[in-house]
Amino acid sequence: MKITTLIVALIGATALAAFGQEGTAQDIKQGAKKAGEKVKEGVETAAEKTKQAAETVGEKPRRQLRL
Repeated sequence: MKITTLIVALIGATALAAFGQEGTAQDIKQGAKKAGEKVKEGVETAAEKTKQAAETVGEKPRRQLRL
Protein backbone atom coordinates (compact mmCIF):
# COMPACT_ATOMS: atom_id res chain seq x y z
CA MET A 1 0.00 0.00 0.00
CA LYS A 2 2.79 2.42 0.89
CA ILE A 3 4.65 1.63 -2.34
CA THR A 4 1.52 2.22 -4.42
CA THR A 5 0.96 5.58 -2.73
CA LEU A 6 4.59 6.53 -3.32
CA ILE A 7 4.39 5.56 -7.01
CA VAL A 8 1.15 7.52 -7.49
CA ALA A 9 2.70 10.55 -5.78
CA LEU A 10 5.80 10.36 -7.99
CA ILE A 11 3.72 10.05 -11.15
CA GLY A 12 1.57 13.00 -10.07
CA ALA A 13 4.64 15.11 -9.32
CA THR A 14 6.19 14.22 -12.67
CA ALA A 15 2.98 15.09 -14.51
CA LEU A 16 2.75 18.46 -12.74
CA ALA A 17 6.37 19.22 -13.57
CA ALA A 18 5.78 18.34 -17.23
CA PHE A 19 2.73 20.61 -17.43
CA GLY A 20 4.65 23.41 -15.72
CA GLN A 21 7.48 23.13 -18.23
CA GLU A 22 5.03 23.19 -21.12
CA GLY A 23 3.49 26.42 -19.81
CA THR A 24 6.93 27.95 -19.39
CA ALA A 25 7.87 26.91 -22.92
CA GLN A 26 4.74 28.61 -24.25
CA ASP A 27 5.59 31.79 -22.32
CA ILE A 28 9.11 31.76 -23.75
CA LYS A 29 7.76 31.16 -27.25
CA GLN A 30 5.33 34.09 -26.97
CA GLY A 31 8.05 36.34 -25.56
CA ALA A 32 10.40 35.41 -28.39
CA LYS A 33 7.67 36.11 -30.94
CA LYS A 34 7.04 39.56 -29.46
CA ALA A 35 10.77 40.29 -29.39
CA GLY A 36 11.08 39.20 -33.02
CA GLU A 37 8.24 41.51 -34.02
CA LYS A 38 9.92 44.44 -32.22
CA VAL A 39 13.22 43.71 -33.96
CA LYS A 40 11.44 43.55 -37.32
CA GLU A 41 9.75 46.89 -36.65
CA GLY A 42 13.10 48.41 -35.67
CA VAL A 43 14.77 47.13 -38.83
CA GLU A 44 11.95 48.50 -40.99
CA THR A 45 12.21 51.89 -39.29
CA ALA A 46 15.98 51.94 -39.74
CA ALA A 47 15.58 51.01 -43.41
CA GLU A 48 13.12 53.86 -43.97
CA LYS A 49 15.41 56.36 -42.24
CA THR A 50 18.40 55.14 -44.26
CA LYS A 51 16.43 55.47 -47.48
CA GLN A 52 15.38 59.01 -46.55
CA ALA A 53 18.96 59.93 -45.67
CA ALA A 54 20.24 58.51 -48.97
CA GLU A 55 17.66 60.50 -50.91
CA THR A 56 18.61 63.68 -49.05
CA VAL A 57 22.31 63.11 -49.70
CA GLY A 58 21.55 62.40 -53.36
CA GLU A 59 19.61 65.68 -53.72
CA LYS A 60 22.46 67.88 -52.47
CA PRO A 61 24.88 67.10 -55.34
CA ARG A 62 22.06 67.54 -57.87
CA ARG A 63 21.36 71.02 -56.50
CA GLN A 64 25.04 71.94 -56.77
CA LEU A 65 25.18 70.74 -60.39
CA ARG A 66 22.20 72.92 -61.32
CA LEU A 67 23.85 76.05 -59.96
